[in-house]
This record gives sequence, structure tokens and C-alpha cells, in this order.
Amino acid sequence: MTKLISKMQKVIRVFFGTLISIYKQGGLTYEKISILEQGKTLDSKVVLITGGLTGIGLAMTKKFLHEGASVIVISRNEIPVRENGLDKQPKFRFRKFNLTSFSDMPVVINELTNYFGRIDVLVNNAGVINGSMFPNVSEEDWDLVYETNSKAVFFLTQTIIKSWLKQPSANPKKILNISSQGAFVGATYPYRMSKWDIRGFTQGLAAKYIEKGIIINGIAPGIVRTSMQPKYTKSNNIYCKDVKIRRICLPEEVAELARFMISDLSNFIVGETILMDGGYSLK
Repeated sequence: MTKLISKMQKVIRVFFGTLISIYKQGGLTYEKISILEQGKTLDSKVVLITGGLTGIGLAMTKKFLHEGASVIVISRNEIPVRENGLDKQPKFRFRKFNLTSFSDMPVVINELTNYFGRIDVLVNNAGVINGSMFPNVSEEDWDLVYETNSKAVFFLTQTIIKSWLKQPSANPKKILNISSQGAFVGATYPYRMSKWDIRGFTQGLAAKYIEKGIIINGIAPGIVRTSMQPKYTKSNNIYCKDVKIRRICLPEEVAELARFMISDLSNFIVGETILMDGGYSLK
């Protein structure tokens, strides 16, 4: 009897939680994403991902491993490695590292290269956000965002490219920068401005290094169901009236596009930041 009451209480909580979610978000949308499991499209690739243990980064890590890649993740938090069973994956390596330790990057990259003998792909995914908005942005707010979202991307990419230029490869190397839909609209606060940086950086680097066999592109996701969007992590309802498709994006959808972009299937795409926002930017 006690178990039955407990079960009924859980059902009631879920029911009323869903009603509250519909009220707050303005509607109800559930989405079942069809995952393309081609098998080994990334076989023999060695991929380095920053911030690859949560949200979009975790979805990419799992997808790349499934597609045959060897994956190295840099993160400040190692707990999700065990929580997600990544420590049992033979082609997975983890290095705890703060990306704002700029002077240590060359030594760390050399160490990471030794894990699998090389690095073929860099995915600049790590990012931070705060709620500061113009005209109330402090210098500390600015520095917190820009150190990780812009400066760290610049110097890590510079370190990787220097190492690649010392040992040219017949196979193309790739860099994929995770920007944001915010890089396609006006910006007045640090997070969105940092994503403009990444979009411009992607285009500039691509033009400079394509003749060296380094292909650089980006992805600009819109609203994605991650911890950066707590409103959408409290229930399974992903309805969003502000997006024309009337829902937000799932991390697995971004991972699918990322898998394609770092594979050899996309080698003729150069310098593009692909907007993935469900029509949000359409006016």
C-alpha cells in the first residue's frame, strides 16, 4: 500500500509539474530526435574537446566516441567522467586543466598529443556566461567571460596550430569553434560579444590556414537545453514561443552537426559558422 501511495504521489507531482511548465513556457513540446548512427565516420580521428563533460560538450564527446574517434577532454571538473562512464571507454582520455592558465598551454598540449600520438581536431567548446547586461557590466564581469570565451580560445588555437605547422600532415587538420546565435545579431553584453569574436576569428583563421591543410569552421547554436538555460532543464517540456520552430534545441542535435563538420564528409566547407537556431534569427 505504501509503495502504491508513493507511486501515485510521483505521478501527481509529474502531472502538476507539467502543468506548471506549460503555464510558464506558454505551451508544450516534446521531441524525439532521430540519431544517425553511421558507425565509424570518425575512425582514426583524435579529437580534443574543451568543456566536453557537460551539455553540448558531453553530447559531442559521446557522439565522437560512438563514431570511432579517440577523444581527449579538457575540463576543470572531472566528476562527470565517472558519472557518465567515460572512464571505461578505452579511446577516452581526460586532463583536468584551467583554460585560463595560458602560459601552461604549450606543455599541456604536448602532453595531450602523447596520449594518442597526435591531435587531428580541436573543438573549442568551453564557455561561461553571467547575467551582467549593459549598462551595468563591471570589469570583473567582462574579464570572467572573456578570459574563457575569447582569450582562451585564441591562445589554445594558436598553440595547436603552431604544433601542427611543425609536423605537416597529408590529412587535413580541423578546428570547430562553438559560437552562438548571438554572433548573428547585435551585441551589448560580454557573452554575446565574445561569441562575435569567435565567429570573426573562425573566418579569419580559415582564410589564413586553409592552404596549410587546416580547415576551420564553427557552429552557432540558438537556445539549447543545457545548464545555461535552467528554465528548460526542470522538465521535459522544450516548448519555446520565441523560436519559430516553437521549441529549443537538444545537445544531441548540435553533436550530430559537429560530427559531420569534423569528419571528412565536410572538407569542402571552409570558414563558415553554421547557424542552428530553429529560425530564431528570421525576421
